[in-house]
Amino acid sequence: ERQNFVWLAATKDRNEGINAFFEKRKPVFRGE
Repeated sequence: ERQNFVWLAATKDRNEGINAFFEKRKPVFRGE
């Protein structure tokens, strides 16, 4: 479980999700 979290934390989609949350918009995930 920890390995998956570390992998997820390093993805561009994670950053997009966080940015979208703070900008109050829907995230655009690209599978990166």
